[in-house]
Formats: sequence, C-alpha cells, structure tokens
Amino acid sequence: MIALKQEAFALIESIPDDRKDVLVNLVNNLREALGIKSQSRAEKNLAIMDEIKGIIGDDTGWTNEEEMITELAEMRRQRLNS
Repeated sequence: MIALKQEAFALIESIPDDRKDVLVNLVNNLREALGIKSQSRAEKNLAIMDEIKGIIGDDTGWTNEEEMITELAEMRRQRLNS
C-alpha cells in the first residue's frame, strides 16, 4: 500500500503548474470515491474564479493587475471628490 501511495504522490508531483484543472479534477474524483463532499475555501474561490473567467474570458480591459488597481483607485477618488 505504501508503494501505491508513493506512486500516487509522484504522479501528483509531475502535474505541470499550468494544468491546475488536472489536479482539481483528481482531487474531486478522490473526494467522490471516498464520499467526501466538502470543499475548502481555496477550492471554492478557485471555482468562482474559473466561473468568472468563463464569463468574461480574457477581455479584462487591463494589461495587468497594477493597471487595474490604478484605474479603480482613480475612479474611487473621482467619486469621492464629486
């Protein structure tokens, strides 16, 4: 049994960072097989982010997070000054 667990961990370690979807599917399948229904807060947040990305796609209007934060801060300043 220990060898099988080690093999499973080795397979998990080999999942590329850009293939988060594979790891999420694996964890969900393990939970289903074990009858575990709970989701961690991080997993719920990732699911929400995936849903949002599915809705808006890559059309965010900003080139990076800094640009987004700068624009939102400026909009807030303008509202407060009005």
